[in-house]
Amino acid sequence: VTLSLGYDHQYVYSPASEYDSQNQNTDMLLGRAGLQLNPALIAGLETTGSWTRYENPTLNNNMGYSFGAYADWMPGSYVHIQPRAGWTGMHFEQTSDSIKTSDINSWYANLTIIHAPTEAINYSFSVGHELRGGIESDAIEDTYARLAATWNAMKFLSMTTSLSYEHGKAGVGNDTGNLKETYDWFSGALGFSCPITERATLGLNYRLTLRSSDVSDNGYTQNMVSLHFNYAL
Repeated sequence: VTLSLGYDHQYVYSPASEYDSQNQNTDMLLGRAGLQLNPALIAGLETTGSWTRYENPTLNNNMGYSFGAYADWMPGSYVHIQPRAGWTGMHFEQTSDSIKTSDINSWYANLTIIHAPTEAINYSFSVGHELRGGIESDAIEDTYARLAATWNAMKFLSMTTSLSYEHGKAGVGNDTGNLKETYDWFSGALGFSCPITERATLGLNYRLTLRSSDVSDNGYTQNMVSLHFNYAL
């Protein structure tokens, strides 16, 4: 039997006063209990919980939760297959002065396949459905597909590529005040990283995002370039 417990705390602060409605504290818990059925297969149960508290009464405090099953199957030395599925929901405390959001119950599912055909190449593919918190104290329900690959053809340089597509609905559970929309989100990325010492790595990434929406002016095209520095103790 394998037991896992995780905890994260997130604090969001906006230095711009027009966005201070997003200032929040969130606590997140994850628990898993898995049973090794044979050397290649672990299966078990998982549960999560999250509690979000806003500093201002513009948005509703809320609690998220999920309960389901997961598995980790290794049919070969270079393949991982990881399915997950279960029930999820969100509860809103109606602390906002103007926004009202009803409680939401839904489902989640994910299938991730990780394959390393050679020492220099590995890739992963994920497809799934999820419910997550929105930006106006509501929820977003979406279906997604994500593909990522890492290429280590040279010892001093690693390249990553990724493609993703997401179709979703924002404002799920809206009663009053939330923005409701249906959107499509496509993203492609290319990144390079190289070690500069035994512990430090420098990386350069580019990402293109295309977003369409049934709400006027909510679609956009975004080009993002980022520089990363990682140091391992």
